[in-house]
Amino acid sequence: MPDPSLRQLLDYARPIRDFAQTLQTALRLIEVAVEAEAALASATARSQAAMKRAQELEMKASQVEAEMLAQREILLAPVREEATKLEVEHRKVRDEIQRERALLDEERGRRTSILRALDEQVESAKRRAEESTLAIKRSTKAEQDRLGDDLERLRIQIQETKVDLERARADYRGIQQAAAKLAGR
Repeated sequence: MPDPSLRQLLDYARPIRDFAQTLQTALRLIEVAVEAEAALASATARSQAAMKRAQELEMKASQVEAEMLAQREILLAPVREEATKLEVEHRKVRDEIQRERALLDEERGRRTSILRALDEQVESAKRRAEESTLAIKRSTKAEQDRLGDDLERLRIQIQETKVDLERARADYRGIQQAAAKLAGR
């Protein structure tokens, strides 16, 4: 069994040990705070450097942006000028197309009216031709009938003339015979 005085010494030493541990912890905290302060100072310095670099970059970006805008304007000027020319040309072409379309519509209307008039004339000519053809057929039929009648009359006359001719020949022969008889006597 340990000596009670040693135990008592241990009990007295406990608060000293706790104080020593607290002191060590405080020293460690101070070291960490010093390191943190150094890190903070370093971070602040880096932050300031970064801030300065950011400001420089911002200024450079502003300059680049201004240069880009100026360059863009320089490059866009001919494009805008060409676009304006093209717009004017487009208007001219559109106006010309509209004018041509109006002329075509007018010409189409004129041709349509001419075609209608021609169709009407053709229809009228067809009707007249049909009427004329019918009239010609009728007159031809009447002429054929008349010619048929005339032909029949001529045939009858020819027959009658043939008969008269035969009679005349017979009479002439009779006269020749009678003359021959008289001459022969």
